[in-house]
Amino acid sequence: MGLTASEALIHSDLPGLKLISKGKVRDIYETSDPNHLLFVASDRISAYDVVLKNVRALHTPPGAG
Repeated sequence: MGLTASEALIHSDLPGLKLISKGKVRDIYETSDPNHLLFVASDRISAYDVVLKNVRALHTPPGAG
């Protein structure tokens, strides 16, 4: 079961947890255990994200596939 476009996680807000860092696609929260952090991966798109049409074509030498 996947998320629909209207259910994509763009912003995380976790009451009770301190937001330590907010990056391009991940947010990092402090937990009650000082030895653990919570990483939240969002559906935000980084400027470096690229959708490749055919990955195999990039790694297969001509005439080999």
